[in-house]
Amino acid sequence: MTWNYRIMKKYDDMADEYYYSVNEVFYEDGKPTMYSEHEIVTGHTKDEILDVLDMIITDVKKKQPVLTEKDFKNDNS
Repeated sequence: MTWNYRIMKKYDDMADEYYYSVNEVFYEDGKPTMYSEHEIVTGHTKDEILDVLDMIITDVKKKQPVLTEKDFKNDNS
């Protein structure tokens, strides 16, 4: 079994509209057999997905410290 990230077009019943997402897709013998429930990135168009991915790559390449869960704790209790 192999896998990769793919852009998928999905239908949202509640919003009555299509949207795009990036999911992990798993293959057997070169044919897609399943995809991850967790969506990596979502957007209204394929171009929006690509723009968000470009922004993610730009942001994570910046020389910033890696955050931990403790960075989000409020110590004012």
